[in-house]
Amino acid sequence: MSESSVIAAVTEFLLYKGCLVIRFNSGAVLPDDNGAGRFVPFNRWQVLGQDEEIAGVSDLFALTPAGVWLIIEAKDIGKRANVSPAQRRFLAECAARGAVCCIACGVEDVERALEGVGVE
Repeated sequence: MSESSVIAAVTEFLLYKGCLVIRFNSGAVLPDDNGAGRFVPFNRWQVLGQDEEIAGVSDLFALTPAGVWLIIEAKDIGKRANVSPAQRRFLAECAARGAVCCIACGVEDVERALEGVGVE
């Protein structure tokens, strides 16, 4: 299953469970800016007192009916190990603030992550 297929399946599952789902598209563009050649990132994140990160934001954020944030980094089946250091750092920062975080290669990974947080 491709990453885009994982995202689509997980999104459908979360919506069925009554979650509010937010999809983050990461990347950058090179605008036509008279040759300045400067990439502009789609999103950034920062922890107060630390350097700004321009990579690592997870693919899906879901707010469950129980008020729990679920942060999901989607990966192709068999590519779970391909999570970048920036992605791991982002997941760790979210988990430190109470979010449930997972790396998902399919709906089953999200189901396991949601066990015990009020989503039936």
